[in-house]
Order: sequence, then structure tokens, then C-alpha cells
Amino acid sequence: DGPGTDASLIARVHEHLRRGETIRAEVLQYTREGREYWAELVVVPVHDSGGVLTHWVSVHRDVSDRKQLEEQLFQSQKMEAVGRLAGGVAHDFNNVLTAISGFSELLLEELPAGEGPHDEVLQIKAAAARATALTRQLLAFSRKQILRPRLVDVGTLLRNVERLLERAVTEEVLIRLNVAEFTSPVLADTVQLEQVLLNLVVNASEAMPDGGSLTIE
Repeated sequence: DGPGTDASLIARVHEHLRRGETIRAEVLQYTREGREYWAELVVVPVHDSGGVLTHWVSVHRDVSDRKQLEEQLFQSQKMEAVGRLAGGVAHDFNNVLTAISGFSELLLEELPAGEGPHDEVLQIKAAAARATALTRQLLAFSRKQILRPRLVDVGTLLRNVERLLERAVTEEVLIRLNVAEFTSPVLADTVQLEQVLLNLVVNASEAMPDGGSLTIE
């Protein structure tokens, strides 16, 4: 036993022993060096011809690898559920944004250009466009986004997502962009490319727990 061992489980095991009942349990155990491991414990009572309990047969098996795989499966299922939820929310939110953008266009046609209300509606339309980009990222995360490859200037894309990348890292990590003013276009899906960049930046940030400088060039 050790600090992480379930005391109530050990109490139930002792109670089964007292009653002379078969025991099956998975217990967090510790080696002599203090290393944690999960053990599958099976204890079976043995009786003599008169029905008197004479001894126990115990099998103790290390199942740490299996427990780790079960935890990975659980995390994978949880992430899949989060992805489905994100996809559903993104679809519903995208419908709202479509209406906002549409009414903004109608207002812009009616309002004189260069005046206060016209500029304010322009800000509403721009904010809806930024929110639409966020929903695209949610859809990509949920794997419900249809791939739309097109010619993309990677440098421009990097500059557009710089703020998003900065929010994805800890305060101790400084992101530096070293991007040419003009870069050769590539054929890619922008959402997928943004997701790749985000994954790379998050992994790099986690590899620098004490902070540092992350250069994208």
C-alpha cells in the first residue's frame, strides 16, 4: 500500500477475507523503490473436506500497461465527444453569423458611405468575418470541415494567425515571425494549414516549460 492506494478498497478486501469470500480487485500498489503500478488481485479461499477454510491462493498481476491503454482510450473518446460538441456549436453559430453578415450588407447598401453609421456597420461586418474564421477552426477541430484547397500566401496567413498563436502559448514563450514580404503561393486548405501551425506551436511551447523564444521562419 501507499499514499495513492484506495483505503476503502483495502477495507473491502479485508472484509472479503474475513468472510472467506473470493476477491477480485484492481489496486494501486507501490514497489520497494516507491514506483506506482496497478495490480490485478485475485484471492481465492481453499477449504478442506469439512468445509473449513485452510488457506488462500493469491494471484497478483501487474496491469499498468492495460490501465494506461484504457486511460488513453478514455481520453480519445472524450476528445471525440468534445469535437462533436464543438462541431455542432460551430454549425449553429455559423448560421447566426450568416444572418449578421447578410443584414450588414443590406444596411451598407442603404447607408451613405463615409458617415458614422456606415463605418459602424463596416465594423460589425468585419467582426462577423473574424467570428466566422473562428467557427471554421472549430469545424476543423471537429473534423467536419470540407477541405477547400486554394492558392495561399503562407506569409500572409502567418501574419493573420499570429495573435491566435500567441494566445495558444504560455506568457513565458515569445513568438517571433521572420517572414519575407512576398512568398511563393502554395495550394492548401487554409483551415488545415492553420491547424498544423497551431499544433506545432503548442507542442513547441510544451517542450519549453521554463519559457523561451519560438521563431517561425
